[in-house]
Amino acid sequence: MPDPKRRGHPRAVVGLIANLIVPGLGTLLVGKVAMGAAQLAIFLASVFMNLTGTMAAIGVPAWLGVWMWALITSVAASGAPPDA
Repeated sequence: MPDPKRRGHPRAVVGLIANLIVPGLGTLLVGKVAMGAAQLAIFLASVFMNLTGTMAAIGVPAWLGVWMWALITSVAASGAPPDA
C-alpha cells in the first residue's frame, strides 16, 4: 500500500503535459529551474538547427534526446516532494 505521507510534486502532471509540448517548460513548472533552462535552451537550439536544415543531422538527435530527458525529469518529479 502506498504511503499517504509520501506525495509527489503537486504540479507533476502539469509538468509532464507541458514537457510533451515544449521540452523544458514542464521542468521549469515543477521548480527545477537550472535543469529546465538547460532543456529549453537545447530544445530551442535544436529547433533552429532543424529549421536551417544545414545541421539537421545534429538537431534531430538533440531534439529527441532533450525531449526524452524532459519526460524522464517529469516522471521523476511525480515521485519526489517539491524542492524547498
